[in-house]
Amino acid sequence: MSEHQLSVESKAAALLIRLANVAEQQGNEAFLDILVAEIADILQVATVLVGEITPDHKEVHVASMCHNNEVIKGVTYKLQATPCENVLSRQACFFPQKIQSLFPEDRMLSDIRAESYLGRPLFDRDGQIIGLIAVLDSKPMETDQVIGAIFKLFANQTANELIRIRMEQKLTHLAQNDSLTGWMERHHFYDLLEEELDLHNPNDYVLFFINIDNFRLINEAVGHLLGDQVLRQFSSRLRTVFQKENVILCRYSGDEFAVFLKVTEKTPAVGQLVDQLSSQIKMPMLIQDQISYITASIGISCYPQDASGGTLLVHRAEMAMKKAKERGKNNLVFFTEDIVDDRQRFSLKNELYEAITKRQFYLVYQPKWSWEGVVTGFEALIRWQHPTRGMVPPDEFIPLAEETGLINLLGDWVLKEACRQIREWNIAGIRDVTVAVNMSAVQFAKETILTDICAAVEEHHILYSSLIIEITEGMAMQNPDWTVSMINALQKRGIRVHLDDFGTGFSSLNYLSRFPVDAIKIDRSFVQNIGVDKRDTSIVNALLSIVSSLQLNVVAEGVETKEQAEYLIRHGCREMQGFYYSKPLPPKEAIAFCEK
Repeated sequence: MSEHQLSVESKAAALLIRLANVAEQQGNEAFLDILVAEIADILQVATVLVGEITPDHKEVHVASMCHNNEVIKGVTYKLQATPCENVLSRQACFFPQKIQSLFPEDRMLSDIRAESYLGRPLFDRDGQIIGLIAVLDSKPMETDQVIGAIFKLFANQTANELIRIRMEQKLTHLAQNDSLTGWMERHHFYDLLEEELDLHNPNDYVLFFINIDNFRLINEAVGHLLGDQVLRQFSSRLRTVFQKENVILCRYSGDEFAVFLKVTEKTPAVGQLVDQLSSQIKMPMLIQDQISYITASIGISCYPQDASGGTLLVHRAEMAMKKAKERGKNNLVFFTEDIVDDRQRFSLKNELYEAITKRQFYLVYQPKWSWEGVVTGFEALIRWQHPTRGMVPPDEFIPLAEETGLINLLGDWVLKEACRQIREWNIAGIRDVTVAVNMSAVQFAKETILTDICAAVEEHHILYSSLIIEITEGMAMQNPDWTVSMINALQKRGIRVHLDDFGTGFSSLNYLSRFPVDAIKIDRSFVQNIGVDKRDTSIVNALLSIVSSLQLNVVAEGVETKEQAEYLIRHGCREMQGFYYSKPLPPKEAIAFCEK
C-alpha cells in the first residue's frame, strides 16, 4: 500500500472517530451547535450553517451557525439569488472559489467574506427537502473523496436531528393546542398560568371564564359539524376583543373558554373589555344560511385579590360564571367571597383530619395487564369512605389535603399501607407482586422522601423491587435536577419509577431522555379518544413511537374497550390498565383475580 493511501486511510479513520463522538450527542438540546462547531474544526473552514427551509421554499431559518468559532442562531435570509437556492435542485452544490462574483446579490457572502461554498440538501423520510447544510470559507476550497463522504455523513446526521426536532414541535403543538379553534389546551394553560404567577411580579391579572349558553341545544338542532362552526366563529370573535392585549387564550372544554389577561398601563379598563365582549357576542352568526344569535355567561376573577395561584384563580372565575348562569344566563358576574360555600369546605377540611386518625381511608388495587394477558402488577388508589357523606371522590379531597398541608401525612399513609399490603401478600405465598404508588408534588419534593420510602420498605420487610413510584410529568419538570437525582437514587435501590399522565404537559421532550424513568404512562384522556378523535389518536401514535425509540416501557391508562386495547397492542404498547380489564379491587379480590 502506498504512503498516499495510508495517509488517506489514516485521515478517514480520524475523521470517522470524531464523527462518532458527535453522533453520541444526538438528542442533546445543543446538538446542532456542537455539530456545526465540530464540522468547522474538522474541515478547517470559517463558516458552517444548518438551516431549515420554509414551506414556501423562499427563506432559510438558520437553526445553528458557526462563524469564526462563534455559534450564531436565529438568522433568517431569503434564498433567491444565493448559492443555497441551488440546493433546491436536490443536488449538492460546490463552488470552490469566487463565490461572491457568482452571487453578487447575496449580502451575507460579503458580510462573512466568503470565497468558496459547499452545500447539501437535507431530506425528511418522505424524500422532501426540509433544510440544508452549508460550508463556507474565506479562501478557495478543495475537496477529496474523504471530505465528500464525511460531509455526506454529517448531512445525514443533521437531517435526522431536524426530523426529530420537527416531530417534537409537531407533537408539542398537538398536545398544547386545540385543533378546532387553535386556542391552547387546558393542561398547558394551567402550566403557563402557574409559571407566570410564580414570577412574583407586581402585575395584576384578570381571568375571564366564558361559557356559551345552551350549546347542547345548538348541537342537537344543527348537528356537531355546524356546532363546530359556531365554536370557531365564537372563538374568533373573542380573539378580536383581546388581539392587542397581553393574553393567554384557552379552550377550557367543549363550550367553555378562558382568557388570562395581564394588566399593564396600556390595558383598557376591564369594564371596557366587557363591553367589547358583549358587543361581539351579540352579533348575529350565519349558520347554514340562517341568521342565528347566541348568548354567553361570563365569570371574572382577579389576581391577587381573589386568588393566590393560577388553579384557584380559574376555579373562582368558573364559580362566578356558574353564578351568572343561575341568574338567568346571558350575564356577567365578578367573583366575590359570598359565592363560595365556605361552610361546606371548612367542614370537610376538619373531617379530613379525623379521617386519617379514624382510618376512614383505604386502598384499592387496579391490575395492570401485559399484552399477553398476564397481570404484571397493581396501582394503589386511595378511597375515602365518609361515615355520613358516603364515598368522597379523590378529586374532591386531594385538593383539600394540599390546601391544609395534610397531603404529606396522607401520602405517607398510602406508602406505608401499600408496603404493608405487599407484605401480607408475600406471607400468603404471593412473592412476585408489584404495586405502584402515586406521589404528590409536595411529598416528592421533601428532602426526606428517599429516607421515607426506604423506611417504609424496610419496616415491612419487602423487596425494594416490589415497589414502583409514580410521578407526574408536571412534578418532574418543577425541579429537573432534583428529579433526576431522586430517580437515580431510587433505582439504585431497585425501586422502579414511572412517569404518569404523560402527554399532558410537554414542557420539553428533550427532558424525557434526561429523566431515566423505567416506564411512561400515557394519560387516559388520549387513550379514551383512540379511533374517535384523530388528534388524540395521532398523539398516542407519536408518543408510542418516541418512547419506543428511547427503549422505555409504555403503560396505557384508562383502557375501556376491546378496540382501544387491540389498537394499543398493534402499535407496540405492551402494558395496559383500565375498566376493560378490571376496575380497582379490594386486596383479597385483587389477588383472587390475579390467580384466576
